[in-house]
Amino acid sequence: MLNWKTTKNTKKLMSSKDCDAVFIIGSGRSGTHFLTRVLCSFDRLTDHNKGHEFKDILRGATIDAINHSDSRKSNIVHYSKHIKKAKDKRRIYVDQTHVNLFHVEQLRKEFPKAIFVMPLRSNEQIIASYKNKIEAFRFWNRAVKAGNVGRRESQKINAPFPNRFIG
Repeated sequence: MLNWKTTKNTKKLMSSKDCDAVFIIGSGRSGTHFLTRVLCSFDRLTDHNKGHEFKDILRGATIDAINHSDSRKSNIVHYSKHIKKAKDKRRIYVDQTHVNLFHVEQLRKEFPKAIFVMPLRSNEQIIASYKNKIEAFRFWNRAVKAGNVGRRESQKINAPFPNRFIG
């Protein structure tokens, strides 16, 4: 069961003319996809990737979080484009790149009309859910040991330790 906390800003979301984006942030397996589906069931909200993350955006945001870096310029450009596309259709853009939890301050500066929503789920439920997705842990373990996530320079991991992302 998910426990949702409603803030003053999220209560006004559906009637707001100022909000142009909703960034759903949190830990993996915390309910970010579920929350995206719920929000996008309202006509005024839109997710341009039909309930899935943009893989390049998620990968870049994750690597930037692991490296304690700002979100890369290409991600900011991506969000700007999609926020404008939604705004042109009088809609609010919804993004579910949950690792943007580590980039909230930067995104707030870039997109001052955006709001940030974080689902709350008990740690026990998150861990139980991760057990079902053990291959994700194996992938990141191999990537960190190898020192990269892929072949391109933009995918290199230079993770400081201790690390706020990895622990």
